[in-house]
Amino acid sequence: MKFAKTFQKVLAEETLPDEWMEKAIRYKSLKKIINKTVSELESVGVSRNDMTINYEISKLKRRIRPVLTMNVSPLSEALIVDKLDTLGYNYEIKPLKSQSQSEPESDDHESGTTELETPENSSYSTLQKFSDKLQVQLPEPTMDDRASVESSIEASAVSFLKTPISTTTAPSSASIVTAVNPFDDEPFYQITVSLHEDAKFFQMLYEEIEALNDFSDERENEITDWVEKIADIVAKVSSPEVRKNDLYTWRKIFQIYMDSQIFFSTIEQSAGVLSNATSKIRYGKFLEKIEKEKLVQHFKLKESLDGFMEFKALNESILKVSNFQALNIMAISKILKKFDKRTHFKSKELFPLLIQKSEQIDILQNSMGRDIGSIMTNRLLNIIPQVDDYLCPICCSVAYKPIRLDCGHLFCVRCLVKLQRKTEDRCPLCRQPVVMKADQRNLDLSQMAYLKMYFPKEVKKKQAENEKEIFKEQYGHVVDPDAKACIIM
Repeated sequence: MKFAKTFQKVLAEETLPDEWMEKAIRYKSLKKIINKTVSELESVGVSRNDMTINYEISKLKRRIRPVLTMNVSPLSEALIVDKLDTLGYNYEIKPLKSQSQSEPESDDHESGTTELETPENSSYSTLQKFSDKLQVQLPEPTMDDRASVESSIEASAVSFLKTPISTTTAPSSASIVTAVNPFDDEPFYQITVSLHEDAKFFQMLYEEIEALNDFSDERENEITDWVEKIADIVAKVSSPEVRKNDLYTWRKIFQIYMDSQIFFSTIEQSAGVLSNATSKIRYGKFLEKIEKEKLVQHFKLKESLDGFMEFKALNESILKVSNFQALNIMAISKILKKFDKRTHFKSKELFPLLIQKSEQIDILQNSMGRDIGSIMTNRLLNIIPQVDDYLCPICCSVAYKPIRLDCGHLFCVRCLVKLQRKTEDRCPLCRQPVVMKADQRNLDLSQMAYLKMYFPKEVKKKQAENEKEIFKEQYGHVVDPDAKACIIM
């Protein structure tokens, strides 16, 4: 199936809002303009086989201006210029070679030129026009010469070459045939022209990309507002100040969500924005884990259930927006590839680079996944702290009764006491000699209060482990703290 039909079919299957469909790349319309561009190139005689072509795309404010430059032979120049004039194009033309570069000067003739009155013969007038462009003058032709150029430029040149040169009417070395051979295949002229249809193509494509970029910004703003709304709900239902809160349930949900890396991966092998297909698969697995652990059933507050349903709807909307963006980026890439295939230009390299350099348009970079990941992390997921961010780097459990060394690194009190008993003065992380200086003044009271508030279960467990370890140190030689307690019947 051709991409145009596939594109429309996929968009229809996504059940997108009408306003979204209006923003989609008009692939079929652009394809029709490509056909017109090819016809236009053929109408002016552009052929890569017969000339050297350079294609450039520039932009002034919001107007796209493609420019075609052709290095052509004298014969091709005459034909192309005639067509450009007939079709009413604006163009520039300049010689690539001077007269002396075209043909070495003969020692048998004088270097001067002779004035020539313009005859009424139309074929000869064309030859005179051709000569004027080279800025050389023709010698006065004989009657035989005039008769030989009546049919065309080509016949004129051949006949003139075959005409015997008499000693009395010897032509000057500045003759048109001497100055430049019309049948020479070497490029002699450079023609620069701005065509019509390719300008329409790139202008239309630019405006659609610009509209898509605005659409993407609008959706991103909507998602940001949505995230803020959910964040307010989660902050309320997970607050430690609420007696019956859902702190631990939301923490578990967010932990699974971050581990799933649905829209953006930080794993080295797949780092960066993920494809929409991969995001859908990962989101499905995330929901499976939530269902498997029955986390939704653990909610104590109705507001938490409402918040989770909003969270699901948010992610499904993000998937839909990301897929819409990905489809349009694919359509842009495909249509540029088709343009290049039909015209043999390199617009797929030139056009995206031009857009990215000159405008704040980042839709072509497919950055929505990265942007959304940043919004979700900074404005929602960080509301509930994760215990991994508050672990002691030595024992890897919560750093309760945190001791902040003079170097700024933080450890739990038990691990620091052990270091001091071994008289190890250097910080395990930065190796500064600060361990032996630590005392009660290094106890971070605000951090300790924060840990008790947001990690009550972990703190309680850490306290029990500390007490057990202290008991072993003091009475382990007498009583085994791990032994089962005696039961008196």
